[in-house]
Amino acid sequence: MYNDNYNSQKDLHGSAYVEHFNNASQEQRVKQLVQRVSLPPDASILDIGCGTGILSRLLEGRYTQYSGIDFSEDMISTARDLTKELANCHFHCANAIEFLDGKVEQFDAIFLLDISEHVADRQWSAIVEAAHPALKADGKVYLHTPNLDFFVELLKHHGWIRQFPEHIAVRNQADNCHFFHRAGYTSIEVSKLPHYNVLRYLHPLSRFPFIGKHLAARLWLVARK
Repeated sequence: MYNDNYNSQKDLHGSAYVEHFNNASQEQRVKQLVQRVSLPPDASILDIGCGTGILSRLLEGRYTQYSGIDFSEDMISTARDLTKELANCHFHCANAIEFLDGKVEQFDAIFLLDISEHVADRQWSAIVEAAHPALKADGKVYLHTPNLDFFVELLKHHGWIRQFPEHIAVRNQADNCHFFHRAGYTSIEVSKLPHYNVLRYLHPLSRFPFIGKHLAARLWLVARK
């Protein structure tokens, strides 16, 4: 079942998906997230689900070693083309769990940006667990993902509006935290972020009781080893 799911997801992330993904709005979104990132000097970072390498370009100068992995050969090919001038930047077409196997205390930060919703529970649990030993002491995992409690995601979840075919496992805050607690991370902090289109204007209402949890579109989770 794992291989079937993995292969079917790879099929959804080919050249057509690269064209959809590689645009200015995606880069602007990641640029906003980078402002929330704290890295030590000379950081070594791992970007799981790196796509076209947007993060490597936006963090240029803040790392001495960047490794980006993605299971899409088209994504990796594009990432390499776009980052030819960057030093200490390497991309691998690889399965995240296999890539992390045997790596101990190698990374100051591991990024999981807009990937978890593409991964079923069993595989996602394995990725979160494999990332833990790969972090250096006090290293952090940064996760960005849609929030299942957001009213639009709930409508998609119940089939009332169309979900992206690549999004097979959108989760809420509690479900996301569960994976990191179970994997042994010492602290987990979650912030709720607005949407990136016109729906962002609803975000101030997310502070209200009862209805508020349905008006926060995105989750930003920082888990410390």
